[in-house]
Amino acid sequence: MSASNLAALITDIHTSRFTSGAAATLALYDWFLVFGQESETVYRSQWTLAKCLFCFVRLITPIGVVLGTIQLIDFRPALPKERCSPSSIFVTFAMLTSIFAAYGLFTLRLLGLYKNQKYMVWFITAFYFATYAATCGVTIASTIVISRFPIYYSDLVHVCTTLGTTHLVAPVWYAPLAYEVFIFSLTAYHAWRDAKVISGDSTPFLVVFYRDGFIAFFIMTGMRIWNIWVYTSGPLSSLYVGTMLMWAISTVLTTRVYMNLVWLVHRPPQATDIGTTADIVFARGTGVTSGVAESIAMHETPPL
Repeated sequence: MSASNLAALITDIHTSRFTSGAAATLALYDWFLVFGQESETVYRSQWTLAKCLFCFVRLITPIGVVLGTIQLIDFRPALPKERCSPSSIFVTFAMLTSIFAAYGLFTLRLLGLYKNQKYMVWFITAFYFATYAATCGVTIASTIVISRFPIYYSDLVHVCTTLGTTHLVAPVWYAPLAYEVFIFSLTAYHAWRDAKVISGDSTPFLVVFYRDGFIAFFIMTGMRIWNIWVYTSGPLSSLYVGTMLMWAISTVLTTRVYMNLVWLVHRPPQATDIGTTADIVFARGTGVTSGVAESIAMHETPPL
């Protein structure tokens, strides 16, 4: 290994330790912060697909992020060589599965808006699974390429590393980025159609629905683009510079968006001055598009 490559490796590992530590802190802090609220709402509701996805994301993300961080810290005992590859593979696919479970929550929100358009529902669902399949395929291909090179534990930087390279790392996130833009575009279009009825006092559910979704999109997409830039402009040692942080931020934002809607439905009437979602069924008779009206009606008894 040349001196320049060694310097880049040390710098990337050092940066990854800080970003992964921040990711683990975010994931654990958010979990402890809203666990009481989750217990009062989501965990007491009936089991549905959305609840299963939510619980899976809340369970696997802290575990995966913490395990990924442990691989990078330098104040633990040295890892045996035979544990390097399995632990990295587990963290990688736990991250992909968790992120796409979070995407599933966003997809269910979107299907609620377009539930009366059968072909659009089928197209959105097909796009979701195609994105996950393409991402897993590229990830498996990149893992196979990298596994052809020896993996060893470096006593210098105290991490498992390899000298292998591949151009398939950045493309892992191309399909998810395209899907994020797709669901944002459909949501933005529906928000534009519903702009005439969106009011903070009369339609709090719609306000929270669109507001939180747009905020989450811009932050998550920004993280995705940043990671793609890191992968394309740096060596393989930069793999974890932003990956853990992207994972934690994406799943925390997605579950917070879901929790805000659930809390809005289940909150006590005296908790706020804004009317509950039961108060906004007036939309059925005031010219609101049928998709929004039925979506609101669906959330009167939310599919948790």
